[in-house]
Amino acid sequence: MEEVEQVEKIEKEKCVGQFRNLMKGNDILKYVPSNDDYLLRFLYTTSFDVIEAFKLMKLHYEFMLECPEWFTKDGPLSRKYIIEKNIRVLTPYRDRDGRQIYIIKTGNLDPSKMELFDVVGIDDCWVEFLADDLNFRQKGLCVIVDIANLTWRMYKWCTPYLTRTFMRKINTWPIKEYRIHVVNTNFIANSIIKIIWPFVNEHLKKVIKFHFDDWESLHEYINPNELPPEYRGSAVIDYKECYRNLFKKNDEIVNNFRTYRNVM
Repeated sequence: MEEVEQVEKIEKEKCVGQFRNLMKGNDILKYVPSNDDYLLRFLYTTSFDVIEAFKLMKLHYEFMLECPEWFTKDGPLSRKYIIEKNIRVLTPYRDRDGRQIYIIKTGNLDPSKMELFDVVGIDDCWVEFLADDLNFRQKGLCVIVDIANLTWRMYKWCTPYLTRTFMRKINTWPIKEYRIHVVNTNFIANSIIKIIWPFVNEHLKKVIKFHFDDWESLHEYINPNELPPEYRGSAVIDYKECYRNLFKKNDEIVNNFRTYRNVM
């Protein structure tokens, strides 16, 4: 077992070295931190394909330079008043493939009282909170998009430009894999889905599952023991504890953002 681990360590170091050398010749990436831990985020995402990791990093930073407003440098404490409205929460539970579950409650969003980039920044904070977690690096994230109680106000954030830009961010994030489950029903949400669906790329379309109110369908992917009662499960989510854990890492998250986003 020790020999296997040693071989894996050597291979990782080799990939990191190759990745670092590729960065040196790029005008944008020469300003990006090249510490092992940061490069491993991109390497895990591409299953240690160095060339693909390099391409992904270039796309990530090209997008960052083009649309800096989509990349916050502030930590979760600056968005505490929004976070505590339960619009996004990383639960301690996992789907059947071991991906940690992230719940998005669209009905708790209020574009008349919230700024889009503050909400986007919350996603950034949660991803950074998880970034060094080995399970997250190896498996990615399970996202439950709960469309219950969504209101007409959300049309404000569903223009073709904003939708395309958000999809671009998703596609250039160093996240191994997504599994996205849409649950509950809502007339307005259904109409919004029809508007944005043409802008979703084919890869994402393949990982999005529409369950709506079919809980048995959702349970094929996530054990009910890992789901809260509103999704016909038995898990208990202590939202306050989840947020406390996030806020504890505020300074670390802020430091990482300012380090890894210093090209902006």
